[in-house]
This record gives sequence, structure tokens and C-alpha cells, in this order.
Amino acid sequence: MKVSNRYQNAGAKATINSACEGVIVNETWVRRHRFPTYTLNNPIRVRNVDDTINKAGLIRSALDVNLIIWDIHRQTHTERVQMFISNLGKDDLILGTDWLKYHDPSIEWR
Repeated sequence: MKVSNRYQNAGAKATINSACEGVIVNETWVRRHRFPTYTLNNPIRVRNVDDTINKAGLIRSALDVNLIIWDIHRQTHTERVQMFISNLGKDDLILGTDWLKYHDPSIEWR
């Protein structure tokens, strides 16, 4: 998938995670691609899947971008999303339950 704004584009690998809410992007990915961010008025407390506190602590920043997704037929879908910035280890970004509920994707398991 591709993430873009008015001035730049960058590729990203997304993980689907039904234990996560919202769309979360890795802080190292954001720094590497130099996307502009903004500070949240109300920081968000984050817990990892194993219920431990995330190394990055509270989510204090986000970015608004266009998310461009290709399907298996090479058709594209573009949407505007708010991504919350946190430490995701090796993942670029996570599409969580909010995104999954809205899109209700059909997943090809093979």
C-alpha cells in the first residue's frame, strides 16, 4: 500500500490486527519518510497485545494522509485516514478494528 499527502508518497506494509483500534503507524516509519505530524489534544493510552504498556508510552501525535490500497485485481482504493503514531516494532502500520468494521473486507486465506 502507499501513504501520501500533497507533497510526498511512501510505501508501507500493513498488518491487520483485530485486537487494535484505529490505524496506527510506526514512529520510525514516520521519521524515515518525514511526514508532517501534529500533537493530539488528548493523548491516548496504549497497551500491547500482551497487555503490557507500549514502549512509546502515550500516543501524543498523529498524521492525516491518503491511504492507497491495491486489491488482488490491481484496482486501487484511496481514502483519507488519521494515523496515530506509536512504537510498532517491525511493522510499518496496523489497520485495526475501526478500519475493519468500516470496510468489512473479504479476506482470501489461500
